[in-house]
Amino acid sequence: MKETVLGQEFKALFGMYPIHVMVNKTQGGWPDRLIQLPSSRICFVELKIIHFVSNTFSLTNFRAEQAAFMAKWQRHNGLCFLMVMSDGEPSHYGIVTCKKWDDWLKVPRTGWRPGETTLFTKDKRDVLSWFEQYSITG
Repeated sequence: MKETVLGQEFKALFGMYPIHVMVNKTQGGWPDRLIQLPSSRICFVELKIIHFVSNTFSLTNFRAEQAAFMAKWQRHNGLCFLMVMSDGEPSHYGIVTCKKWDDWLKVPRTGWRPGETTLFTKDKRDVLSWFEQYSITG
């Protein structure tokens, strides 16, 4: 499964918000999507497809420069998260956030179990519900 499928799911789910697709060929690390909140605050989102091995998944496809961007953004009080989707049937959706900004730098090297993520669900509407709360409380 390709990230384009997750991109379509993301667009359908977050369609009520202004969404910008990041296209920056000169500098790597920019997240896949930017959501502009009604307050004009911005939230960066990186989309990743995950593959389970023995009930765990890794985010090795989350590159170091992407992790560095998210860390820097959160360090300056920015909102950001990873939205993941499993490649199995049925699809599961997850959210990965970090409590401390420098934890982003460890994400690509960490093995994850579904219960260790911020959210992991079969119902993609739960992702939107989580985001609506996150966008308020940060």
